Amino acid sequence: MSKVLVHLRVNVLNYVKLCSILFVLGLPNILQASSYGAPLPLGLIEVDRTIYVNNKHLVASDSNPGTADLPLKTVGQATTRAIENRELGLGTKILVAPGVYREKFQLIVNPQDSDPPIVFEATEIGKAIISGSDVFRNWKPTKIPNIFVHAWPYKWGVKSLPESWKGRVNVSHIVRRKEMVFVNGIPLKQVLSANELVAGTFFATESTSQLFIALPEGLTPSESLIEVAIRSRPVLIKGKTNLVLKGLTFQHAASDYLGSALVITDGNNVTLEDLLFSWNNGMGYFLHNIQNLTSKRNETSNNGASGYQISTIKNLLSEDDKALRNNWRGVKGEFVNWGVAGFKGLKIHDAIFRRHMAQGNHTTGFWLDYDNRNIRMEDGRWCGNRTYGLFVEASERITITNAKIYQNNQWGFRTVQTPDLTLTGSRIYANRGYQLIVQAPFTRMVNNWETGERIEHKTERWQLTNNIISGDHALLITDPHSIFLNGLFSDGNIWMKPSHPGAFRLGEGGKSIRFPEWQSTAKQDQNSFFIHPNSLATNLAMDCIYPPAPPPTLTKQN
Repeated sequence: MSKVLVHLRVNVLNYVKLCSILFVLGLPNILQASSYGAPLPLGLIEVDRTIYVNNKHLVASDSNPGTADLPLKTVGQATTRAIENRELGLGTKILVAPGVYREKFQLIVNPQDSDPPIVFEATEIGKAIISGSDVFRNWKPTKIPNIFVHAWPYKWGVKSLPESWKGRVNVSHIVRRKEMVFVNGIPLKQVLSANELVAGTFFATESTSQLFIALPEGLTPSESLIEVAIRSRPVLIKGKTNLVLKGLTFQHAASDYLGSALVITDGNNVTLEDLLFSWNNGMGYFLHNIQNLTSKRNETSNNGASGYQISTIKNLLSEDDKALRNNWRGVKGEFVNWGVAGFKGLKIHDAIFRRHMAQGNHTTGFWLDYDNRNIRMEDGRWCGNRTYGLFVEASERITITNAKIYQNNQWGFRTVQTPDLTLTGSRIYANRGYQLIVQAPFTRMVNNWETGERIEHKTERWQLTNNIISGDHALLITDPHSIFLNGLFSDGNIWMKPSHPGAFRLGEGGKSIRFPEWQSTAKQDQNSFFIHPNSLATNLAMDCIYPPAPPPTLTKQN
């Protein structure tokens, strides 16, 4: 601590202030209970009937009654029976035993206020798998060693761009395809011509209706489990009030980069717990137009586009959700900045995100797009992502507490046109570019989806308190216009950089100023400190380098 005192040349009073700041930053965030999310916890939901699904059972059949001894074979048939029970006013729990369920089903009903619950629950978390792939057998050898061929009846081609994207963004062909092949659980890399085939790759061609795979020497199709994605959007649920999904895994959906493995729309009182979405071609899941949503311990990992996206949500509680290593297909074509993120949310009103993690995504980690309001983000960890850790755009009344935003490949925290933002008790550090950047002096008109009111958004009325912000480049780039600076309150922070020059900048590409100039120009941070990173032991983790580790390489098993 003596180094700190010498470097800062502080008196006893300032020393006490500094210790107070560190003490506050070190304390866990005390969170009060809230009424956010679905009104009933999962354990309190009562149902009238239980249906058992077990496709590994010796007598499993969709003509069975669905008891534990005589289970159904498919989740789709159980869903049909749950809908029939609903029409009788009966709630249903569907218990799904471990197994791979290679099927596609939907639950579409007309919304109603008094709606008995339907619960989809895995009997063992993570082991009931809804899969978009089928096992392909009868592969034929070709004239080239270790390359095998199978008939390919699908003519998916290249996904067309939405009209609103045309002329504004370039999306290469590899991003707009949706074929996937897995050998013994390991994804093969897609190539776009037969000449590119090497061990660990595959090539699908519509011109000759053939699918080629290239395996490592000594590995044969007859000795391998070869799964080929063929079903897009395996599960669609629409119009359901009182819905629960727990413990299921969704994988290998052959959706395009705008699609997902699970879609839930037009719902109320929806609970998602302990779900895993992995190795889907597009997003893991998409939720739209839902009131009273609870999301706990769900993970989206290694999906081809965004991990997940939610839109037009009222009253959300998210706890311990994760988005890891998503956008693997997008990054193949450098599609990393437009419309994708580990998590992307827009038009969310009244929400709490607790302990959210976005790590190793080949895009932005956590993105709040436009018309998000009244959002609390507590104990978030957004690190090691390809672009930004956190991006907040055209939203308002955002409070971020005890966040860790670090080691992202570009900027740490980026914002545009966001009024009434509070950042407190957080650490932003070791991001490769700027740590905190406030952009866009112009305003943006945003429609409130609930009221229809058109609201002007501009960056103003911010509070930055009790944070540690550290890096080799600019720590803070602010909107130089008076509307932001005049409404800013920043104090009690610790700013850390190896040298004073370039620590603060008024506008991107604008004038760089030192900390004393920042204090006098902005009239902020009068009780804050600027120190050298080596002067203070801050326990800042360094465990999130981008890019993340690649998936295992396909090899012959000994």
